[in-house]
Amino acid sequence: MRGIIAVDIGGTFYKGSIIPELTDSAAILDEVRKGFMKMPIKVEDKSEVQTFFDFINLLYLGAGKKDYSISGIGMAFPGPFNFDAGISRMDHKLKDFKGIDLRHELPIHISGLNNDVPLYFFADCHTFGAYEYKYNTTTVNSKFLGITLGTGLGTTFIDNGVILVKPKNGIPCMGSVWDLPYLDGIVEDYVSSRFLLTDYLTRSANNSNITVTEIIDEAIEGKKDAVETLKLMGFHLGRSLKEIIREFCPKMVVVGGGLSVAYDFFISDVRRGAEVLEDTGLFSRSSLNYYSSLMGIKILMDKEIVYE
Repeated sequence: MRGIIAVDIGGTFYKGSIIPELTDSAAILDEVRKGFMKMPIKVEDKSEVQTFFDFINLLYLGAGKKDYSISGIGMAFPGPFNFDAGISRMDHKLKDFKGIDLRHELPIHISGLNNDVPLYFFADCHTFGAYEYKYNTTTVNSKFLGITLGTGLGTTFIDNGVILVKPKNGIPCMGSVWDLPYLDGIVEDYVSSRFLLTDYLTRSANNSNITVTEIIDEAIEGKKDAVETLKLMGFHLGRSLKEIIREFCPKMVVVGGGLSVAYDFFISDVRRGAEVLEDTGLFSRSSLNYYSSLMGIKILMDKEIVYE
């Protein structure tokens, strides 16, 4: 069977699976779930890039054991990234990747990979948005905004099956909101895992080693400091998007990414910051989350959703 390797490069884990060339979307998703793998980005005594090569080798080896013929490898990276060249420009995270020509290096480091297997590089927020747009029937031929919350912030604007990347009608270049000016810094300073940790520690300095996962766990337990930190991040997200939402007028906004597990704690404050009435039904949470990004890689590879 023919298929592709899909890899989502997050802030904490590499996640990937084999996506078969089938026509039934439920059958495809079932295979993706069965073959799903993840690996920590930071492994002792290894660079982030070497761990990345190790992870794709595992996926490629697994594909061979299942008699898959790999027709391409698609990768979803956060930005800034030169997606045509396959070269990271990131300074603020995944620093080991910066400047490395992955189009050149991947065939060298993946055992048995043919040089003619095409490599594709996409923005992780775009792969997430592509899947959520295609499989939310209410968004067909409508304006859609996808938001990924995790180590950083990703946004995708889609109009009538086209990902908007040119600055116009309030939409920034590449649809990137994360680095827009906001308060005394940029949006991602206030909407990210980094903000959650910083704000929480101003409220509860007794636990300096706490993780984002533990903050969310404390919110679930009803601890005030954790809940208030999540609510404040939600407000900043809504306020930073307020004018963009007003100008773009999306019919649906879907939230995913690692921090979306805390959606119920912050979404009312997102609406408050964006000045969006609760009964409009504008916001929703992704039901698939990181599977969406993997499935979206195949959608963009097949050009079912395109760039303007």
